[in-house]
Amino acid sequence: MAEEVRYISHGDLEDGGYRHEKFFAESLAESTKSKYLELRKRKLFYGLANVKLIIWSFFKATAENNVVAARLGISSWLRNIFNTKQTYVVVHDYDKNRYNSLFLRVYFPLLFWGIKIFKPNRVKVVVVSEYWVKYFNETKGIPLNNLKLFPNLLEVKLILAQRSLVNKKTIHLGQYSIKNSDLVFDISSKLSKKGYFCYFSTLDKGLAMECGDYSVVYFNSHADYLKRMAESEFTLGFSKYHEGWNRVVHESVLLNTPVIAFKKGGMQYLVKESDCFLVDSVEEALEIIERRVEYRCPKEFLYKYDVSQRQNYF
Repeated sequence: MAEEVRYISHGDLEDGGYRHEKFFAESLAESTKSKYLELRKRKLFYGLANVKLIIWSFFKATAENNVVAARLGISSWLRNIFNTKQTYVVVHDYDKNRYNSLFLRVYFPLLFWGIKIFKPNRVKVVVVSEYWVKYFNETKGIPLNNLKLFPNLLEVKLILAQRSLVNKKTIHLGQYSIKNSDLVFDISSKLSKKGYFCYFSTLDKGLAMECGDYSVVYFNSHADYLKRMAESEFTLGFSKYHEGWNRVVHESVLLNTPVIAFKKGGMQYLVKESDCFLVDSVEEALEIIERRVEYRCPKEFLYKYDVSQRQNYF
């Protein structure tokens, strides 16, 4: 009987985090020549509902290799503590200021402390960039043997096909999210007064709307989303948290649409590698936008994080 890689997760949208986790699990199955099975609760869980989610995942984490979303890590670890089955806990980022849930404020420090103290041989924390390898090792004390780097790999050729020679007076404000800094609304107000069309993109059709200084746009296809971003002058990465990698920023630079971002989390590594712009303030960002810089994605960056590189990380 063939071994199995089981991907266990939760969430209402197929966002960048979901796609990264799924692709890691599929790549692991390919690497180990195993069957692949996905189990996903397609809803959001808050408060005590997380207990129900954890119990569900405890009984599902029975494969030889279990790839689980971050808040399911402890349950999979405990489920397999007395056997030889592996747990891969995908942690995209960590910022304690991001969580207003008592459950998550307790859960994540407990997960990191447990791995630091017990150093379980069959548990790996999967992270998306070198920034997070360094952070979890040096700040949280997680041994390097318990950390696994697997970047947010993209199908680069499909993205390059949407490059555009058209350059409109448009600014992509990034994905519409609670993770955005309030300063993104400040700069959109200033830019709209200068004649720029500012827009957020969204995966949720119900969030699409027109506001005074910006629009929230839902696209019917990924190609349409890429085309609009390719026609924009800049994409902004104004996050108030230390994010993991930021798929939108990655796609933007491949489209030759430069990025202006805050110096936070793994995103700053991505911005540096792609020769884009890191800033500390709205004023710095406005100065760069007004210069209307010419940008071309560096050749050495183009295929560095292409899906063809996936087996290099196993």
